[in-house]
Amino acid sequence: MNIRQIAKIAGVSPATVSLVLNDREGVGEATRQRVWQVLQEYGYTPPRRNARKKRSGLVRFIAYRNAGELVERNGDFIARVMEGVENAAHQMGYDLLVRSATRERLPEEIEACNGGDTDGVILLGTEFAPDQISLLKTLQVPCVVVDNALEHTLFDAVVMDNAQGAYMAVDALRELGHTRIGYLQSSLGISNFNQRSRGYHQAMQALGLVEYPGDILALRPTLEGAYADASALLATREGRLPGAFFADNDTIALGALRAFKAAGYRIPQDISIIGFDNIAACQVAEPPLSTVHIYKQRMGRFAVERLVQQIRRPTGEYTKLLVGAKLILRGSTAPAAVQRT
Repeated sequence: MNIRQIAKIAGVSPATVSLVLNDREGVGEATRQRVWQVLQEYGYTPPRRNARKKRSGLVRFIAYRNAGELVERNGDFIARVMEGVENAAHQMGYDLLVRSATRERLPEEIEACNGGDTDGVILLGTEFAPDQISLLKTLQVPCVVVDNALEHTLFDAVVMDNAQGAYMAVDALRELGHTRIGYLQSSLGISNFNQRSRGYHQAMQALGLVEYPGDILALRPTLEGAYADASALLATREGRLPGAFFADNDTIALGALRAFKAAGYRIPQDISIIGFDNIAACQVAEPPLSTVHIYKQRMGRFAVERLVQQIRRPTGEYTKLLVGAKLILRGSTAPAAVQRT
C-alpha cells in the first residue's frame, strides 16, 4: 500500500500523510490521529531511513508538473537544463536518476528520496506550488530548486534573472526609439512570469515611459492559446496598437506574432516584438524572433555544484543564485523610425 492509497482511506491529501509520517507541523491533531490509525490498521511501513555511514553517490532530478502547460510543452528548456545537470553530475562522480512527479505523486517521490539511497535532490520548480513547500520541508537530504527561487524559504535555488531580462528587453526597445511599449503577459501566474512582470514595470518607470492599461494583453502561455487570445482581443480592439511589445515568453510572442500578421500588421514594420527564453523556434519563425537568451545549461551545472557542496560540506546556510541573461535581436524588431512607412 502506498501513500496515495492511505490518503484516500483517511480522507486526506497525500501531502498530509507525508507530513504526519515525518512528524511535521501543519496538520491538526484530530487529522494526525486519524492518519496514524489508518497507517497502523493497514500495516503501512515507510521506506527505511538509513543512518548512512557513507554516501550512495546518487542524485535525483525531479521534474515537477502542476498545471502541465509549461513543463510538458517546453521540452527545449528542460533538455538544456538536464544537459547541464548530467554533465556536472558525471564530472563530479555522481549517478543521476531522473524522475517525473505530479502534484499527487510528489509525496511518494519525497518518501523515496528519504529512503536511504539518495544523497541529494534537484527539483525542477517551474510550476512548483507554494502550498506544497511544507511537504518539501520533509526532505531529509539536501535539495536545490531550479527555476523557482521559492522566495522567503530556506531552500537553495538557481534561477534566471527574470527581472533583469525583462528590463533589458524594454530598454532595447526604447533604444530603438519606441516610446509606447506594450506587454504580452501570461495569464498563468508562476514565479518566473511574476518576476518578468516586475522587470517590465520597473523598466517602464525608470525609463520614463507611460504605461497604458490597454496595452497589457493577457494571453495563455501556449502557442495555440496565445494565438487564439490575441486574435480575439484584436477583433474587438479599437485604436492603434503599441509600436512594440515585450512578451513573457517566446511561445506567447510567437502566438501573438501570428495573430498580428493575420490581422494585417507587419512585423517588424508595424510592431516590434521581443520574447523570452530563446527557444529553438525563434530562429525559424518568420521573421526570426528577438528574445532574451537564458543560460539553461549553466543553471543545471550550478545546481549540481551547489548540491554537492551541501552534500559534502553542509553549512545550514542557503543560497539563491541568479543566472544572468543576454539580449538577442533578430528580425522581429526594428527602429521606430522605419515603422509605418
